Amino acid sequence: MLRVAVAGLFMLALVLVPAGCGGKEEDVWAGGQPQVPDGQTDSAPQPTPTPTPTPTPKPSPDQGPLGAKTPIAIAAGAPETPAGAADGMRTAIVADALGQPHISMDKGDSGTVLLFYDKVGGAWSASQFNVAAQYNRSVVWTWAPHMEIDSKDRLWISALSIGSGAPDSGQDIFIREGISVNGLSPLNRHWQNAIAPDFPWEWDSGLVSLDPAYPDQGIGISHNSYWKRFSYDQNAGSLGELEAGQIPGVTGGEKTGFYISKAGSVEHASSGSHGVWHAAGHGHNGWDSHYQNSIRMELKQEPVRFASYNSFPGMGEDYNWPGVCGDNLNAQVAYIATDYRNWASGGTKGIRMNIYNPAINPNEMLFSAEQNLVIDGSGDNKARRFSPSMAAAKYGGVFITWMRADGMVMVKYVGSDGNMLGPEAAVSGGQCPSIAAGPDGNLHLAYRNGGKIQYRLLTVSY
Repeated sequence: MLRVAVAGLFMLALVLVPAGCGGKEEDVWAGGQPQVPDGQTDSAPQPTPTPTPTPTPKPSPDQGPLGAKTPIAIAAGAPETPAGAADGMRTAIVADALGQPHISMDKGDSGTVLLFYDKVGGAWSASQFNVAAQYNRSVVWTWAPHMEIDSKDRLWISALSIGSGAPDSGQDIFIREGISVNGLSPLNRHWQNAIAPDFPWEWDSGLVSLDPAYPDQGIGISHNSYWKRFSYDQNAGSLGELEAGQIPGVTGGEKTGFYISKAGSVEHASSGSHGVWHAAGHGHNGWDSHYQNSIRMELKQEPVRFASYNSFPGMGEDYNWPGVCGDNLNAQVAYIATDYRNWASGGTKGIRMNIYNPAINPNEMLFSAEQNLVIDGSGDNKARRFSPSMAAAKYGGVFITWMRADGMVMVKYVGSDGNMLGPEAAVSGGQCPSIAAGPDGNLHLAYRNGGKIQYRLLTVSY
């Protein structure tokens, strides 16, 4: 049984122990002082795990195994196009403590500008930030923004900048203060560096996720699940590094997803009480996709296989990034969603999901690695390196958004036991959607439509 406790300062470290065979060392986590990897790359081939049978989950028409409430309906409000809206590609959205939406959008393959749209006090404002011009860097593209808001009303933004190499490339982190009261809050806090020590900066992909127990800190994840902990000093306006490590067994190259649970702190075996880390990495030829969380890591349990390379070979192209989200009722539940388009052949296996729910099966995913849960067998996200967006439902379960084959932006509810008995909504024509949940449980949706960003408030009823 999980014990919820008041969080204290904790340290997570990377140590090495002898492997059981082959003479190779494997990574495990333990408490104590961090030992940062020295940047040496281990090029030895990774063993292919033996497939294990996965039980078929039993949908619960009533409340599900965790007492979650299944939503009855999703009602879409009128579309809103912010003044000054411009076109872009990959969207990101988050809602602040007042339920106000904040949107970011990259320019795809055409520049280093991040677009921002904030609705504060009922009015939209638009701004943009040119990473290359602001910092005089030889950056070619800035991609895939990700946003989270801490309990001190600060918006953390992470994005991948690609340039000619160090120091022009790397993962950019920006902080906007007072986001719920200032729609034009500047991006005046910046950090840019490599997180993964064994990989060129050109592809230091990933994102920053926040633990509510530590509002001044963020965890950046990157290639092969290397991570760094950052601490923000508001008085000095600076972002510093505290420690670093790697999540063992989640070696997805740039195809790594990450999320820290917002469902409360949980006692860990060696690092104390804090939010549960969830990481997923897609595979390649000879290595399947794996999931791991911080509870399992500290108990020295093996990662869990969630997708088979043989079943979804498109993941080998590095374009199929997995999205990861948590559950609002159980901090150890994780949802992993992917757009399984094969960009080389043009075929697709659609939008699929797998779920880790230890209340049902602590050792395996709910669905087989060869099949996954089919959300839409012909749907996609309309962009490479753009994972399906999800938002934790207020009473358990998750909402996912994607683009249907006919161009409709879709939103669907999935329960923590894998049931899809909740509502599905066809919202609008559009592309590259992203979704977020507000404090009231309603949803905020952003997407491209007609060459501009568009927004809708979705009211969820239970």
